[in-house]
Amino acid sequence: MGALTLARLMALEALRRPRAVLATIMLALSAGFIILPNPGAAYATLTFRGHPLIYTPAVMGFTTGGEFVAFSILLGVLAMSALSPMRAWRSVFGVTAARSRDLALGLWISGFGVGLFLLTCIFGGALLRASSVLVASGDWLGGLWIFFSWSYGLGIVGAALAATVASVVLLRLATRPALLMGATFVIWIVVLAALIVGPVDIAGHGFGLAQLFPQTNRADFAMGFIGRAQHRAGVQARAIGALTGITGGVWFLLTRAAIVFGALIAALLLSGPRVKPLVVKSRTRGRALAGSISALSARFGLAGVIVGQIWSAPLWALGLLAVAVAFETVNAGNPISIVALGFAWGLYMLRWPELCEAFEQGGLRSLVQPSVLGPWPIRFQIGANIAVQMSLFALPLIVALGVAGRVHGLVWLGAQIAVAPLLCVGLARLRGGATIFSLMAMLWWYIMISGNAVLPLG
Repeated sequence: MGALTLARLMALEALRRPRAVLATIMLALSAGFIILPNPGAAYATLTFRGHPLIYTPAVMGFTTGGEFVAFSILLGVLAMSALSPMRAWRSVFGVTAARSRDLALGLWISGFGVGLFLLTCIFGGALLRASSVLVASGDWLGGLWIFFSWSYGLGIVGAALAATVASVVLLRLATRPALLMGATFVIWIVVLAALIVGPVDIAGHGFGLAQLFPQTNRADFAMGFIGRAQHRAGVQARAIGALTGITGGVWFLLTRAAIVFGALIAALLLSGPRVKPLVVKSRTRGRALAGSISALSARFGLAGVIVGQIWSAPLWALGLLAVAVAFETVNAGNPISIVALGFAWGLYMLRWPELCEAFEQGGLRSLVQPSVLGPWPIRFQIGANIAVQMSLFALPLIVALGVAGRVHGLVWLGAQIAVAPLLCVGLARLRGGATIFSLMAMLWWYIMISGNAVLPLG
């Protein structure tokens, strides 16, 4: 099987899932609409010294392309998981005579196409917000070209990064939804820290900001979802044209093409050996530990089954979990303790998608005697057990807040501990609830470890 053949088959398979395609389109359109908020909205996605920027076609294009690069890895893997579920394809990969590089290349082509598809949908959603600005500019077509060139000139790098991650991570971890989502999140954060906002400027933010505000420090800008923007006056950026018509624009686009090619080469280099032996090896390695945990948890009824489902994690994850809880204990009461708690809960959340999946398929109910009252007592025990275990992770922070008399902080923490298990149990009733919950858990994890989740005062 050649790479192009595989990519074409995956595209045809995706088109056989109209609901998944429609959901992906709606999600991307909504993301584009959110990326460009109203000037009077409570948040902004690009600020200069704390002030939101007044929209121009170039500012809107830079914001749209830059935000897509920032979230492209996460969106790309989720879209590939929905449009072309890898579980069915893994059986094809295991028996096909194609080389691993051909499989990786076919996956990269599919992922790159999905990334461009997402970028197009996001651009369409942002265009709904941008239409009034384009009309006010007096040259609608010229403004549209400026908006388009900056959006795609920056965004194409995000599509390439997403394709590289999808072609490697999905191929290796497609049958492990929790590890798939966890690895995606870790890679996402690493790429953001090392490449996008670092000195390499792989996303092109430095070049774009230097055009909008010449001789200005990049530290004066902030990109993300920044709150309380409606209380600050807007700042006017310098009027610039399309990316292809400004000084250095053509060279910038050539560097974008080079980065896309480099991402493709990275996917081929990371393609590794054939897939089937890796699957057998990984299953054999974890069988002994999982068997021991299952034997121990079986002694405690349904509560033991739930604990066994969650704590059958690799030893490296348990080690990191212990480090996070210890760090939270040492810094209890300080803002950094929220970041440590976020890491602890994030590692714990890696098992929730598989717990949801086991419940969806009746796996938990087949291991215990079903209640005569129906499945709701089982759901209640699942939620209660998760809440208890989460409370143990948060115990150092609970003690610190209690000693300081911070009632609002305790209520904030208690609400999270109570709501998360309810979401887990509720989404387990939905088809595909494991994937949806993985997305929500990762978003929650990101908010906490990025410092956006702040304990209320008092």
